[in-house]
Amino acid sequence: LSGCGISDKNAYKSQGKKNAVKYIEEKYGFKPSVKSVTISPATATITKGQELKLTSEVATEGFANKAVQWSIESAVGDSAENPVTIDLNGNLRVPKDFDGNEIVVKAKSVFDNTIENTAVITVS
Repeated sequence: LSGCGISDKNAYKSQGKKNAVKYIEEKYGFKPSVKSVTISPATATITKGQELKLTSEVATEGFANKAVQWSIESAVGDSAENPVTIDLNGNLRVPKDFDGNEIVVKAKSVFDNTIENTAVITVS
């Protein structure tokens, strides 16, 4: 509940996420929610062997967690031995031996896993 001005900091810890959301909604009249996830850059071109830093912006209401889970949605031409990777901080790594020309990266809200967005990275 940090940053939302609510003093019931133990609600989340003692009641779990689902019950804490209901508790806050009943007590304070709003339901925490995620409205959208935006990835920046939404499109980019990089060279094989390079890294690219992606960032996310999560629009929320209430105390909803703004964290995202990063993943590679598609990377045709990827190899099992040396795959395209993205870490928890949005750092995309394309190996020198990548044999494709496009990677689709996904950022999904950890608070509401139905809210997500993708970025398309062209590899030259």
